[in-house]
Amino acid sequence: MPGDELRVVTAHLAELAGTQGRAATAIRTATAVAEGADEVVRQTHGAVASASASALTAVLAARRTAGTRMADISADLSAKLSAAAKRYEQADEAMTGVLRGQMQTGQI
Repeated sequence: MPGDELRVVTAHLAELAGTQGRAATAIRTATAVAEGADEVVRQTHGAVASASASALTAVLAARRTAGTRMADISADLSAKLSAAAKRYEQADEAMTGVLRGQMQTGQI
């Protein structure tokens, strides 16, 4: 909206980055939990469950792909939030230096 003031709290960006980083880790962990379930079905149920085991293999592959993509997106968002926080901090520091310089030389 025109005239609205943008306020960025870099600590909040860092907090959000941490949350996304933890989410990426949790997603990767959760994705790995079911790995090997298809082999267990094959070993414990034999040929009678081969169709089910094959279906489970396909499901696990789709689950792995989805989990990997979700984790990658969260990790990427975490990195972007961290980078944004750093850039805002750098801009604040640069402008603080400019303002201090102007105040000391009476240029305001």
